[in-house]
Amino acid sequence: MGGCLFLDEAYALAGSQTGGDRTGDHYGGEAVRTLLTEVENNRTGFLCILAGYQSPMEKLLRMDPGLPRRFATRIHLEDYNAAELAEICRLTAEREFGLTFEEDLKQELELHLQINYKTEIAAQNAGLSVNLTEKAARALARRAGRAASADPTNPIPDLNMLVREDYGIARDVD
Repeated sequence: MGGCLFLDEAYALAGSQTGGDRTGDHYGGEAVRTLLTEVENNRTGFLCILAGYQSPMEKLLRMDPGLPRRFATRIHLEDYNAAELAEICRLTAEREFGLTFEEDLKQELELHLQINYKTEIAAQNAGLSVNLTEKAARALARRAGRAASADPTNPIPDLNMLVREDYGIARDVD
């Protein structure tokens, strides 16, 4: 055999069994038993990494007594903070959409995330940044469409730049 198997959201293998109902999806249990057999039989030439959120992963490891022994090394990665999530937004905008941020948007987005998404950060982590940036890109397209249809003589906004409003951040009125 050989190689590396990376299973993200591995706790899904437990199916409804993580909720305590052991009558649920028996395919997950079968998959775990097969995985345990392969990990044991190929322990010197095969790397298997189970990844997922901490609490559901702990439930998965309780699913079968062989799991904690065969997956004894555990690494907990801290959730991203608001500054890191704002940077992920910027990078996603740049890499996925070819968009830039208006001046100071990253700093304002960091504060926006801290205030408005505090409870969602742990549940969504970097996915929150990707989802918000995809939504912001759609907002930019709508904003450009409104500007063009409202008054054709007005210049169309910079279609390569995300602004505060695209992320739902209100502008300060002086």
